[in-house]
Amino acid sequence: MLNTSWSLCQPLHPYPYLPAHTEIISSLRRISIAAGFTGAVILWLCLVRILRWRRYNAIHRKFGARWNNGHGKITPQEAQEIMHVSCIYDMPWLVSLGGGLLVFLNTYGIPSMSKLFVATKELLSKDTIQRRFSDTDILISTWQECPLSGFIHPSSALKNKGQESKPANDPRANIAIARVNWIHSKYKILCTDRYGWRRLSPLEKEAYYVFWAEVGRRLNIQGIPSNMEGMITWRTEYERTHKIPAQTNKNVARATINEVLESVPKGCKTLVERFVLCLIDDCTRQALMYERPPLVFYAIVAGLFNITALVQRFFLLPRFSGRFMIERGPPRKSESGDCARMHPLRYTPRPWYKAEPTYALGYYWDLILVKLRLLPEMPSQKLKSAGYRIEELGPIKWEQEGHEEVMKNASGLLGCPITGPWSLEERKAKS
Repeated sequence: MLNTSWSLCQPLHPYPYLPAHTEIISSLRRISIAAGFTGAVILWLCLVRILRWRRYNAIHRKFGARWNNGHGKITPQEAQEIMHVSCIYDMPWLVSLGGGLLVFLNTYGIPSMSKLFVATKELLSKDTIQRRFSDTDILISTWQECPLSGFIHPSSALKNKGQESKPANDPRANIAIARVNWIHSKYKILCTDRYGWRRLSPLEKEAYYVFWAEVGRRLNIQGIPSNMEGMITWRTEYERTHKIPAQTNKNVARATINEVLESVPKGCKTLVERFVLCLIDDCTRQALMYERPPLVFYAIVAGLFNITALVQRFFLLPRFSGRFMIERGPPRKSESGDCARMHPLRYTPRPWYKAEPTYALGYYWDLILVKLRLLPEMPSQKLKSAGYRIEELGPIKWEQEGHEEVMKNASGLLGCPITGPWSLEERKAKS
């Protein structure tokens, strides 16, 4: 009887069908270190697999049915949203490399283009090439990252028509396009699938074509093929007939590579230059009049990229925040009362438009980067540390010219007025 009373006083297990916590702890203690490590690795790989493909799967669920394997169509604004998955989140560094240095070198392989660059002297002078790279990167990043429609919600642009149209929320992409149009009017102008942790899907490839074709039309480029296959055919034929060796090709290519490798120690520059040449195709390399690097360099480059892609795909969590070049919000007003200016979020290769640090910690951090040769020099007024205005970007000699025409062109591209911190009205009010 006493035993029975004692048992009735004991608390009942809330979940009698589950093992007690003491049994669970005892079972875990019996697991070997090797088995525990293996289980942890498997769980980690599953987590990486789920998260790494999350944005990719989401964007294909959103637009895959509309594109319908090429039988449907996507708009330039939708193409821009699709592009952001690969160029801002999944493979920003590779896309930046393919759309930056490698595109420059590819362009230099055409004598008519390299002669133009030599004539302008913008890419041969050390004083101008550094800023020209930064300005070009900012302009291209602006129309890549900021809404092409001028509105944060593209549906707003479709309704914003007629004489009573409202100002755009964010007109920066079209101001950048208009600025490039104005600069080009002064002249007469006639890699992810290989090394990325994943290949671009057919939908993503179509998105890149649709977006850049639209940018080309806004840049007043005539005769753009109606589809990606037509563009590939046209490019192949054009390069076959126009990409030929010339000394001007080599001059501008040499100046560009030297600028990109400025932070590399002198004793290593020739070695690193050979690795860079492994990234361009033989046709371009021959047109630039460079010798083919030994096969061992190609093997090392391919091995490094493939190992990086393997580790990134299976072992590293995805990027949770995008690698943007352009600030997302409106430009910040300066303490001096000048018109609002912007600062890029990354720098290539010199810190043009980087704000000077206002605290000792920021100053010494930049100083350490300079000492380690990770930053060519400290931010300063010489490098426009106050920031930039889109309508000022481009060759230094035209920094204060063409602003009215640029804004008029941008307003025409948008189909609505430009007001607020992006407009010339605020600039004039502060001057």
